[in-house]
Amino acid sequence: MGDIFSKQALWGISFNYINGAYNIFRKFNNDKGCADCENLLGTIHGELGNLSQAHIHFEKALSFLKNKKDYRTKAKIEINLGIINNIQGNFDLALKHYNNALEKFNSVNDLKIIAEIKHNIGMLHSKMHLYRQAIEEFDQSIDLSSKKGYLPTLGISYLGKAAIYAIQKEYKLSSFFAEKALEICHKLNDRLSLAEVYKIKGIIHRDTKDYELAENYLCTSLRINKELNNEMNKAETEFELGLLYKYMQKKSEKKSYFVSAKKYFIKIGALKEVKEIDRLLK
Repeated sequence: MGDIFSKQALWGISFNYINGAYNIFRKFNNDKGCADCENLLGTIHGELGNLSQAHIHFEKALSFLKNKKDYRTKAKIEINLGIINNIQGNFDLALKHYNNALEKFNSVNDLKIIAEIKHNIGMLHSKMHLYRQAIEEFDQSIDLSSKKGYLPTLGISYLGKAAIYAIQKEYKLSSFFAEKALEICHKLNDRLSLAEVYKIKGIIHRDTKDYELAENYLCTSLRINKELNNEMNKAETEFELGLLYKYMQKKSEKKSYFVSAKKYFIKIGALKEVKEIDRLLK
């Protein structure tokens, strides 16, 4: 139940269920159950953008499994550590975590988790501007997710492709994959991904100089992220709004959004993003 509510960004309800489960597992000295709870708590804090807190939970999860042969749960935690390191720009370490997990899940042919890892490697390549490699990873994720009928990963991999095509100014392709992601978001009531769809649509309209519609989409994305207390996605959307207002020559709005985004990127140690904002503020 905690997992289900976390996927709908109902954080308070999710925390209550997870903490309830955690207390029961502790009572019966069930280390595997405690590790699962810590891993899920870390995932939620990661979604909220609390990366240092997420890292603490993941390390605590691993400590519960120190003397266990639970390779599956350890691999899941490795995936999450990969995500955190990717966000912080530690690309080599992130890829190491992903490959460790991929090796374990390939050995048992777990297509659902392999699809997730492929998506995450795609996100890593995208952040490194290796777009061809990223598309290849997203395509593998989409193929596996489609075979397994696993909509959450299918939706975010469509989003990944939409984002890359927007960067490459392939706006028709970007819109096509954004719409496919949007359909899945509505099916799953996935508001976090819905906010990302609106952000990509905002970027498309901004880059094609339809500034009014771009502002509408980006502000809607920002509102959803604020409602869900997602600091990371909020900062990323504020950055895109800063760019929009730069193009619209609205200096005060540009500065306001860039400064707000910069505070979060400093907090998580995302130095590349901080340097880019400093460049744009000059």
